[in-house]
Amino acid sequence: MTNEKQNSEIEIPFDQIKNPTIINRAKTNPQILPKLIEYTATKLNAPPGIAKALIFGNLHTGGTASKASPNHTFNLTHNNKIFSLDLQTLRSLTEKTIITEGEKFTLRQLARTHEQDILTFASKFNITGNLGKKLLQMDPTLEPEQLIYAADYVEPTNPSIPKQIQNLLMSHKNETTK
Repeated sequence: MTNEKQNSEIEIPFDQIKNPTIINRAKTNPQILPKLIEYTATKLNAPPGIAKALIFGNLHTGGTASKASPNHTFNLTHNNKIFSLDLQTLRSLTEKTIITEGEKFTLRQLARTHEQDILTFASKFNITGNLGKKLLQMDPTLEPEQLIYAADYVEPTNPSIPKQIQNLLMSHKNETTK
């Protein structure tokens, strides 16, 4: 009997399989974010929603880049108070989260895991992604609302992003992996 024949005769016990999940090493456990938000809110004396917005803003505007300056900062105003989160603080809180949760992750993995939520946040406030300038040089016809999706953590195959940006992200990805 050939391997093809043997493989086609093997039955999958569908009724006995529970909770199949895809393990993607490029992402992290979604439950990591609430702990990071908690640590950020405490450190900055900010409401959790503001802490989440600061994390998302920092990641979207360059915090996922390994060579980003520790001084990279994202600011926002809430109830006439300015809140800021610099990358050095975010990295420090990430290390604290890794130690307490026992799960290693990078900020880019965190951003990929929460890609759609971060893009929704960025879209609400029209925040250009960290690759905005670079993609605009590649294609000067891009509109500001398209540049929201121009971030290094965005998956180029994400069907919710404009096709033009998908193509440019794929080109950028191919350039950086050469």
